[in-house]
Amino acid sequence: MQNENNNEKSKKRPDIDARRKIIMHGGATGNKFAFAQELRRNLTETEKILWEDLSKKKLGGFRFRKQHPFNRFILDFYCIKMRLSVEIDGEIHNKKENKEYDAVRTKILKDNGISELRFTNAQILHEKDVVLQEILAKLQELKRYQNE
Repeated sequence: MQNENNNEKSKKRPDIDARRKIIMHGGATGNKFAFAQELRRNLTETEKILWEDLSKKKLGGFRFRKQHPFNRFILDFYCIKMRLSVEIDGEIHNKKENKEYDAVRTKILKDNGISELRFTNAQILHEKDVVLQEILAKLQELKRYQNE
């Protein structure tokens, strides 16, 4: 009898894993996970600087993931609980085609209930405390919204 229950549980598990993947990762494909893993190993300098303050629940007790696959994108930093993406934009984001891509990306994230904050490399390097205050304020706003 117990063996039958274990078999039933294991049969249900793939469905649970699939739903979890859709919620957490927006249906990201396997190649996105591999690419995200590579990006986690090779953070940019500004990503390393910000990660120091976002890792291990250092910012207001909120847990962030770095280089998190979602849909067809990889989010620089993502707080799953508050559904907040934090992006660091280098100079490449100033190009017209990248601005268009970023606008589409932002819309897809928004359509999936994910808020997004974007900062430049210069802001991370020269105004990190202001950046952290803005991230924390957004997290607290989202938390209040969740509690209503």
